[in-house]
Amino acid sequence: MRIALIILCSLIASGAAYSTVTINLELGELTTSASVAIPGGTLWALISEDSSGNLPGGLLTDDSLYNNNNLATIASDFGGATISTGSAIGGGYVVATGSSEISPAGDISQTISVFDFAAAGLSSGDKLAIYWFPGRTTASNTIPTTNFEIGGFHRTVANTPSGGTAGMVIPGDGATETLAYFDNNIVSTSGIAPTEFRAIAVPEPSTLLLLGTSSLLFIRRRRLR
Repeated sequence: MRIALIILCSLIASGAAYSTVTINLELGELTTSASVAIPGGTLWALISEDSSGNLPGGLLTDDSLYNNNNLATIASDFGGATISTGSAIGGGYVVATGSSEISPAGDISQTISVFDFAAAGLSSGDKLAIYWFPGRTTASNTIPTTNFEIGGFHRTVANTPSGGTAGMVIPGDGATETLAYFDNNIVSTSGIAPTEFRAIAVPEPSTLLLLGTSSLLFIRRRRLR
């Protein structure tokens, strides 16, 4: 299976030029933290960067939440948040939300038409990322403050082995761009591992504190040696 994100952009003029894009999403192979394909009806969101150029949850350029694993930042940005179109998450803008398909499991297919990114305070070239929330739906879209799962994926560089022609950013007016990402079928040439499409589990705050304390103790022991 493959993961594909196709962005078709059109400039609409009606007395004035509006910065609008039409976004077609086609994604597959998204999983839970246990590597099980997310079921149909799972909540997903397309979210932009914030004013400082950072993506919610500490998601890095050309990375995934699974790889970055910044649990404290993820908990801060998403814990207790309501995921709905137009809302602000971690300083980013929720461009769209939706539900994964029932069959094939874990796939996303939706057209977002027409998104006025200038009205949202965004610009051409701003980063976009896909997030998914195992166990949550569009009808139950408020994330618990503790013990939840979340996945995230972002790429700025075009991935030509998968058929991509652009990165996961807002393209310019009038442009037509294709973002295509696959699973381990092309991992040898794409540099993208299946784990990048796997959600991670965010523990309760007390567990996060213990994890931080153990890390500090480990660093201290290394310095004493």
